[in-house]
Amino acid sequence: MDAILDDYHNYQVESLQLQIAEVKGRNCNPNTKKKTIRKLKSQLKALEYDCRVCASGNFLPSSNPGCFVSFNEDTEWIVGTESITLSTFDMNSVVPEISVDPTDLLLSFINTCPTTHKSFTVSVFGGCLPVTNSDDEIFQHGYSCNDGEMKYCVTFVVRVAPSRMMDIAFLSKLPEEGDIVSDIKDWYPLPSPEQNIPCVLGFPLGGHDPFLCSQGFDGHFTHIFSANRFAIDLECPDGTPVLAVGDGVVVSTKDSEVDSGISASNYFKWNAIIIELDTGYFVEYVHIKHRSILVNIGERVSKGTLLCSAGAVGFSPKPHLHLQVTETLDDDAMTIPFTILCKEANPVAGYEERKSQILRAGRSYFS
Repeated sequence: MDAILDDYHNYQVESLQLQIAEVKGRNCNPNTKKKTIRKLKSQLKALEYDCRVCASGNFLPSSNPGCFVSFNEDTEWIVGTESITLSTFDMNSVVPEISVDPTDLLLSFINTCPTTHKSFTVSVFGGCLPVTNSDDEIFQHGYSCNDGEMKYCVTFVVRVAPSRMMDIAFLSKLPEEGDIVSDIKDWYPLPSPEQNIPCVLGFPLGGHDPFLCSQGFDGHFTHIFSANRFAIDLECPDGTPVLAVGDGVVVSTKDSEVDSGISASNYFKWNAIIIELDTGYFVEYVHIKHRSILVNIGERVSKGTLLCSAGAVGFSPKPHLHLQVTETLDDDAMTIPFTILCKEANPVAGYEERKSQILRAGRSYFS
């Protein structure tokens, strides 16, 4: 963990520890005291987990309610893992990528490929909830809103190594049609990025309050493919003004989608604006609010121009803005690193000076 994040972490930990000590010293109803202390200790445990994951995976678990991420096999909530071969299974049957044991209702993800990792995003709905781990602890659900209907669900985002099976969690019953929704892709190691980062952007959100970066470059939550590797997620209230990060021309707009939340089916239902900057880069703003775009394709914009409103459309646990940069508009265009000219808000050191910087998960920024 780097020094600034470590200072911030220590500040938050000490604050919660002081609150716990203060509550213990109160002369009040014992049941109320126990309940308050239990709540504060739960917050402290969540903070510790947030900081561990943020330091290694560049994303904040607390910003993704209902989602549980395992980029490696040592994740603490995984039930178990094992190596597999085709001989492990009935040679006359097709090996499923997702299985549920009919006896103990254990949900497992299976990668029979001997050479390639696979990325699983699997959402569990309906009577299969609640979902529990091996200690019978319940995975907290999130929600997904599809076709105007809000449903509770739990989503697992898991990378499975070649020829491996991962036992994920225990369901409440065997799934029926629609109870499990998945998106499964091949995953390949990404090359080390170039150290030179010539692309510098302005701040993309309007307002004076700092905005929390919930996921940064190479974030293990969703920024794990070349098409979105170099991206940032900034948490913001629904309707926050989204601004042009530089001078350029609007080349693509879409704000017709409405579905939101953590269902794997929402991965391809986002709204977005793309600006071609005068510098030649293409900047894409994703998850914007339904019918909020204020500019047209071909329209010229200046840095700071109001483009639309932020939202939570697509695969989005909370309202946020996803920002990324490419050098072309090709379907297979890779994202590239960029910096943003902004200030960082640090509760220990105060506001830092405005500078061009890479935004990191767990820190808050403003223009």
